[in-house]
Amino acid sequence: MVLSTQESLSHILHHYFKYKEDRERRQLPSRPMVVGLSGCQGSGKTTLSDTVVHLLKESPYQLNVVNFSMDDVYLTRIEQVKLTQKYPTNPFYQHRGQAGSHDLDLLQHTLDALTEKGTVAIPAYDKSMHEGQGDRVDREEWRRVRAPVDIVLLEGWMLGFKPLEEDGLVETYHELNLVYKGVTLEDVRVMNGRLREYEDRIYPYFDIFIHLSPLQLQQVYEWRLQQEHHMKSTRGVGGLSDERVRTFVDSYMPAYQLYLPSLDKVGFYSQCRNTLKPYEGLNRMDRGQYTDTPYSIQTLSTHSPSPPLSLQTPSQSSNNTPQ
Repeated sequence: MVLSTQESLSHILHHYFKYKEDRERRQLPSRPMVVGLSGCQGSGKTTLSDTVVHLLKESPYQLNVVNFSMDDVYLTRIEQVKLTQKYPTNPFYQHRGQAGSHDLDLLQHTLDALTEKGTVAIPAYDKSMHEGQGDRVDREEWRRVRAPVDIVLLEGWMLGFKPLEEDGLVETYHELNLVYKGVTLEDVRVMNGRLREYEDRIYPYFDIFIHLSPLQLQQVYEWRLQQEHHMKSTRGVGGLSDERVRTFVDSYMPAYQLYLPSLDKVGFYSQCRNTLKPYEGLNRMDRGQYTDTPYSIQTLSTHSPSPPLSLQTPSQSSNNTPQ
């Protein structure tokens, strides 16, 4: 196992057993521990997630573990077109990917269903459909799992991104000179506002968090291009051209520049604004959730055999990630 896999597995197991003890001590009903996993496009988060799930299912752990991606709950193609029509000049909403392009109702329904007994259908999305524009797979083709489960891993490129306050948003917008990249302040405000829905509705589900951070943001272009080539060669399907991949990634860069620095610096659970959310802080205040110190683990994704690693807890306010 590469270092990030070893650390992630240890991190999850350590907190899983403490999580179970915590719920038993408080006489709370059984509930899966939900793990958030973030990383830039092509950073290896899906491979990491699949590997960790495989190991957790095998002896000696033999846990019932389910993983899926934010990509799996993208809006349908028809819904995405309507979103584009709603924001016809906003570059963030001309295709899937940004905050607002996911079906959060479907995501919440799936997460909630995994706590109940029975069969749960896990949504699926095919990025190769409609010449690379993508669409949700028919429900009959969704993966079925048996619930309740022990652990849920949910991964996504923008998980952990948190909306900025208006003053900080305006200041950062001008610092990044986004106006020269064809992005207006109102474009950014729309994305920032849609991101609040994720923090209010999805982030409270996470009991622990794992973050893959790139050494250099420009690596995303190479990783995403490799990902597209791999999909087309292994599946024999269509997809985006190299030029469209670069244009596609270009549209994500403002979000990375706006929100990734805070996630890298203070982690997922630390306070980064004036108002502390119920799931944030050393002692999260939302009832029924994991009350042990919610460690946030941060790994540096380099696609090397042994990527350097940085660990961060909510009590650490300085950035200990190598630059």
